[in-house]
Amino acid sequence: MIATRSYIRWCQGAVLILMLIALVVPVRAQNAPPPAAAVPLIGLRYGSHPGFSRLVLAWPGEVGYTVAQDDRTVTLTFDRPGRLDAAVLGRMRLRNLERIVEAQSSPLQLKLTLRAGAQVRHSREGRTLVLDLVDPGKTDPGKTKPSDPAAAAKAGGDAARPAAAASPAPATPATPAPTTPAPAPSLDAAKPGAAAAGAGNAPAGPGGAGAVPATAPTADAVLTFDPQQPSSAAVYQRSGYLYVVFDRKLTLPSGIGIIPGSYQIGQPEAVPSSSVSAFRISVPPTLVPKVTRQDTKWQVALSAPPAPPVASLPVVADPDNPFGARILVHAEDAATVVSLLDPTVGDLLYVATLPVAGQAVTERRSYAQLELLPAVQGIVVRPTADNVGVHAAADGVAISTASGLKLSPAADFAGITPPAALAPPSDTAPAPLFDLEAWRHGDAKDFSTARQMLQHTIEKATEETRPQAEAELARFYFARGYGAEAVGLMDMLAAAHPDFNTNTNFKGLRGAARVLDDMVAEGDQDLSDPDLQQYPDVKIWQGVAAAKRHEWGRAAQLLGASSARLDTYPDPLFTRVAMAAIEAATETGNQTEAQRLLNRMSARSGGSANSLPAVQYFNGVLLSQQGKISRAEEMFKAASNSSDHLYQVRGELALINLDLAQGRLKPADAAVRLERLRFAWRGDDLEFDILHRRGQVHLMAGNYPAGFAALRETEALFPDNPRSAGIAGEMTTAFRDIFIKDGAAQLNPVEALGLYDQFKELTPVGDDGDEIIRKLAERLVEIDLLDRAGDLLEHQVNFRLQGQKKGEVGTRLAAIRLLDGKGDLAVKALDESEVPELTTDQQSERRTMRAKALAMSGKTAEALQLLANDNSRPAEYLRSDIARQAGQWAESAAVLARLIGPGPAAGAPPLDLKTSQLVINRAIALSMAGDSAALGQLRKDFSTAMATGPDANTFLLLTRPDQATGLGDAQSIKNRVAEVSLFQDFLNGYRKMKDAPPPS
Repeated sequence: MIATRSYIRWCQGAVLILMLIALVVPVRAQNAPPPAAAVPLIGLRYGSHPGFSRLVLAWPGEVGYTVAQDDRTVTLTFDRPGRLDAAVLGRMRLRNLERIVEAQSSPLQLKLTLRAGAQVRHSREGRTLVLDLVDPGKTDPGKTKPSDPAAAAKAGGDAARPAAAASPAPATPATPAPTTPAPAPSLDAAKPGAAAAGAGNAPAGPGGAGAVPATAPTADAVLTFDPQQPSSAAVYQRSGYLYVVFDRKLTLPSGIGIIPGSYQIGQPEAVPSSSVSAFRISVPPTLVPKVTRQDTKWQVALSAPPAPPVASLPVVADPDNPFGARILVHAEDAATVVSLLDPTVGDLLYVATLPVAGQAVTERRSYAQLELLPAVQGIVVRPTADNVGVHAAADGVAISTASGLKLSPAADFAGITPPAALAPPSDTAPAPLFDLEAWRHGDAKDFSTARQMLQHTIEKATEETRPQAEAELARFYFARGYGAEAVGLMDMLAAAHPDFNTNTNFKGLRGAARVLDDMVAEGDQDLSDPDLQQYPDVKIWQGVAAAKRHEWGRAAQLLGASSARLDTYPDPLFTRVAMAAIEAATETGNQTEAQRLLNRMSARSGGSANSLPAVQYFNGVLLSQQGKISRAEEMFKAASNSSDHLYQVRGELALINLDLAQGRLKPADAAVRLERLRFAWRGDDLEFDILHRRGQVHLMAGNYPAGFAALRETEALFPDNPRSAGIAGEMTTAFRDIFIKDGAAQLNPVEALGLYDQFKELTPVGDDGDEIIRKLAERLVEIDLLDRAGDLLEHQVNFRLQGQKKGEVGTRLAAIRLLDGKGDLAVKALDESEVPELTTDQQSERRTMRAKALAMSGKTAEALQLLANDNSRPAEYLRSDIARQAGQWAESAAVLARLIGPGPAAGAPPLDLKTSQLVINRAIALSMAGDSAALGQLRKDFSTAMATGPDANTFLLLTRPDQATGLGDAQSIKNRVAEVSLFQDFLNGYRKMKDAPPPS
């Protein structure tokens, strides 16, 4: 600390002296090249588009330039110094560009070697230069020809430079474009007077034309969206448009504010969607958006590049998921996933909105069946195959298909670079934080001698020198891989010397030692010190901490970014960290890095590392990812048969998963092996993995109670494990799928009811939960558990549903109550589900049910009054039943006459069974009423039609002339008609949930 303060004071004095010199010494050598530190870094972006490749150079200030093309060589010369990021140049790949070199930096000159036949066109927007490298054979009227004098003329001059940002000038309106064809664009088009000439040659945006400001921009454009309530959003650029998608419906345009600045910003357009609000706004393609949120208000600020780097969300391949291989994007509180049809390109996109501003997958990633498109907020997925599904999961956004994705990790992760904050150190990076070779004090054979020497030094130390001696012993323990001993010593040091807690080097060493000792949270706290972030050693141990938390995406980024430093680590630290890096690489599908590390371990050990159980296990993981199943099985068996108990268990677990994936092992048999394995390892993440997999396999085997119980046990035994938080969501999803996909058809209704009663807390909220309850109620109706089915639906009607859905479920509940013979409860169901949103047909249906319920409760007069103006067939059925039950035979016969209609014509086919039964019922009613005349007319009208039907003999008996006015056994006739309830036929149509109007 003292040395640091002295250095700061020295710097302050030096700056003061330089300022004084600047005041008295005249400026000379105006054209001298600036020092390297003063050469500005030029922002560089690139991409490939149909017909051309694009380079975008974003200068921090105004610049003039010339372009010259000689065959395949393009020379780009600027009028000021500049430099490009070598790391970006090293990874840049464009189809029309074979090579780009920085010929000189003061002034900056770039030489580009093009693909044979490719041509270059160029344009400028403010401080940004756009170079399009046009495909061979493509014609482009806007392309600048090498012979065009404008292409060789140096651009710039005072007239071409926009006003300084510190004192912005008002934008000058663009001059109207001439009617004659616009000439090829020259760099003078940036001048205010040349605005019209350049207007016709605006550079094309990705997939479409972009708009160029008429004058240099003077202020950022700002778009404001305020839903007036908490919301999630996604923001991305595509085809010359900025897209903004929300997780709810908004109104347009009252919820959007636009401050266009001096940019040409289009008006918001609604993108069609049935469930959410999505807008697109035409913006210049070179503007970079930045998303912020304050309370309910979202803002998108558009400005010229360069933009500050934004870390991308971790994207993890998950090939061993029990429900099929998937890709998981880790994101907090993932909200709505909506499908949108791109209005310009015409393809389908899945867009996931996120509630925290700045959360996004910012880099394009390509897989066999989909692409992750770059976004500045949220997640955008473009499926390239059928049946790709995207949904919010407990720990982010999951992407898969019904049969699992086809993951090819080596190709998928090629070309992906870590965020700038995690990039490998440059040539000017500080010296390593840890001097591990010096701290080891010799080789492995010297351990005891070195430790005794350091302990003896502590014994001989004075009060002033003791802390240094103790710190040296702590370093020794850490370098030798003894994390607990190092932490113990450093905790003693911190207790005796509290100022150590503010020392950067102390915190760095203690943080790494804590991570080594599995004190992950405490270690991360030490390593998060901002002053430590420049050191690769810190990135390594932050990566190890992330691996121990199973944050594989972050671990892979951190450890991959520090791989050069890791290669210098001595053993045993190298082996321990390399194992974490290998696991992170395999978990994220980076086979190349995993193989490199395994090869490095083998080379460092002279091949002996290949016999380590850990190496055998991870070789098996890598081989299985590469599809080399038989060799992977050999590696797993070698690990499971080793003397290393940890990898015995991991190898057996891997073999079970491998056999399951290959179909060689049934889920039920796998569950038996996992039950034996559950006690083989206790107390850490491996036990969690075994118990978790045990529950999943029981579910796969259809043993749902055991599966849910096992997952619930896992959650209870590991409450502090970060992955436990996802088990509840996993159980809810499985519970939902069991009941919604086929209504738990694989279970009998009693088992389904028992499963629901045992795990009803897993019922999801919202529409899915309501559907589960409704489908379970239908299963109970199938086995005449009407009372329990009604109770389930009654809870929904009273507490969960609103609007039309409440009315529909209430109607269903009333039908079940009527089937159960409980008219009073049917009336209650109808009363409690009366809502204004019901249709006319639904109201008529419910009126008929209410009349039946009233009649069932003995309120015949009220029932008939309710049906007074209803002439529907269900109402007529019910009138006939009510009249019959009341002994009003003449009224019953009259209603039946209306239902039957006139007798059939001569030669008509026999009556159907339902009509035949109605004729018999009318004959009975007329007989009971003693109406011989009407009975004779019925015989005359229907004797021929009834002669060959199933009720022929009964009809002859009831309508014989000598049977008029009650002849025969009247009580037998009454018993016969009592067996048939006309309305019951209608009501039985409700025994199954209806997808159509009620039977007529």
